Amino acid sequence: MYYHPTNAHFFTYGDLDLNGHLKFVEEQVITHNFERNEHAHKSELTLEKRLQSAIHKEENFMPDLMSPADNQAKLGIAFLCDLLPAKDDYESFCLNILSSILLSGPNAPFYKAIIEEGIAPNFCPGAGYDSTTR
Repeated sequence: MYYHPTNAHFFTYGDLDLNGHLKFVEEQVITHNFERNEHAHKSELTLEKRLQSAIHKEENFMPDLMSPADNQAKLGIAFLCDLLPAKDDYESFCLNILSSILLSGPNAPFYKAIIEEGIAPNFCPGAGYDSTTR
């Protein structure tokens, strides 16, 4: 109900033909002259409730059959961030890069501190900055 092509952002990456992608987007989306859907821009999503203190949870999940039985833990820490990055594409892009630098791969500081130090064998799915989960 809320998605509409006039709301879209288009991304491309890698060694794929950029001109071909732009031509496809122009021919298949932009030149169709979609009428603006006012409902797509007026969606109201409620804000998360602000907590007064931290919540600690332990959850049990299906074991990873490819990992040793004594090495099944994952670490997850989440923070509710300000809404500004979700409204500012450039700031959100920068926060995504920063999150990738801090978390992704064996040279990342959090990887070294958490994985290599044996605190947990892996991060929880969805680790890192994400402005799309509201």
